[in-house]
Amino acid sequence: MDINIREGGMNDLKELAIMNSFGIESGRILAEKELPRFIKVGNLIVAESGKEIAGLLYFERKFFDTTDSNNWFLTQVTVGDSFRRKGIGEKLWVYFLQFAKQNSVKRVFADIRESNTASFNLAKKLGGIDSGYLDFGDGDKRHFYRFDL
Repeated sequence: MDINIREGGMNDLKELAIMNSFGIESGRILAEKELPRFIKVGNLIVAESGKEIAGLLYFERKFFDTTDSNNWFLTQVTVGDSFRRKGIGEKLWVYFLQFAKQNSVKRVFADIRESNTASFNLAKKLGGIDSGYLDFGDGDKRHFYRFDL
């Protein structure tokens, strides 16, 4: 399967919002409202197979409230249902980490729910360092991974 990784654009918004909604109408509406912010500043990457969007990744060019632009935060990775288990999530992560490194980023952070075993294992495979977790009391710890570039 040929996958093209590219920057997402406003022409992709409807398809991206549906993919990022997790099948919930209120999620689609929220995604249509929030995703343009990432698109406009070049912080959204898509994977496409042919003319179909297979996955997306978006990020912040800072880590929470810090002013240190050498630390980015991976916000979300989503792969479409029919494209899962085909390595697309990994291709998005690898592209993103290379893109960050090319932009002189020193560290990338991501928080991953412990129940998301695919992302959990991928973060470890790609050299992520488990830097602790937060427990919001919902039974699913969110681990913070740090990638030193």
